Amino acid sequence: RYFGGKLLGTAGLVNAYRSAAADALDKATVIKCILYSYYSVIFPYSRTGQVMKILNDFGAKISDQQFTEKCSLTAGFRLSLADKALARLAESAEIEIKAKED
Repeated sequence: RYFGGKLLGTAGLVNAYRSAAADALDKATVIKCILYSYYSVIFPYSRTGQVMKILNDFGAKISDQQFTEKCSLTAGFRLSLADKALARLAESAEIEIKAKED
């Protein structure tokens, strides 16, 4: 850095760093990352339609589904939508929601 600063001067060094940074940004790819929070949802079979509608309305990722007399599944919600989705699910006293550990 000392050598480059002496040889190029302040303006030359700024231009060199600017063009190197611009080249790096031009060649970089943007990766879109969407964060989810996951919950265990437990409910009676009679509430399946209601639960599935809410999960669909909020674009939940659903896994580990078990449909018996007492149904359970894992639902992943975008962090930006999780609070609203959980509030809708919690409107029914029969629906139990537990945060999943990572």
